[in-house]
Amino acid sequence: MSRLNAPGRQPSKSLVATALAAALVSLLLIAWALPQDAPRDRPGVVIAAQQEPVELVDHMFGMKKNLKALSQGLADGMPTDGLLTYVTAMQESTMAAKTMDPTNLDELPEKQRDAHRRAFRADLALLLIELTKVEIDLLGNRGEDASARITGELFKLRKTSHEKYQKP
Repeated sequence: MSRLNAPGRQPSKSLVATALAAALVSLLLIAWALPQDAPRDRPGVVIAAQQEPVELVDHMFGMKKNLKALSQGLADGMPTDGLLTYVTAMQESTMAAKTMDPTNLDELPEKQRDAHRRAFRADLALLLIELTKVEIDLLGNRGEDASARITGELFKLRKTSHEKYQKP
């Protein structure tokens, strides 16, 4: 039996400090080796939710670019995996946007803001539902159904939401 695991024997403070330092260095090396901005590393993703705080407009811009890329990819016959990347990026941006306030919130009377904020979040939840339906269409190799959903419900939801939540 070694001195370290002898009954009643406590490891020395210097040994504990060395072990902690080694563990910290190991964690830092692992973190350094991991991708720093994984969503942007995926092929085709224009903008996705990011680790650092971003403005609502950044998420909306990303959704717009990814929706355009998704529509174009469907028209061009892009493989499903690439199309799903755009859908996932939009879902991530939508989830991040749900935690933010609509851009026109400050223009409303104080009494109306909470209801407006809840309506904004509810409309983003509806967007997530529609994006999930697009995802299911794509996974089922129903590209035409996905295209119809995009040009139908998604575009309609985008138009009405912009009218409700963007500054004039």
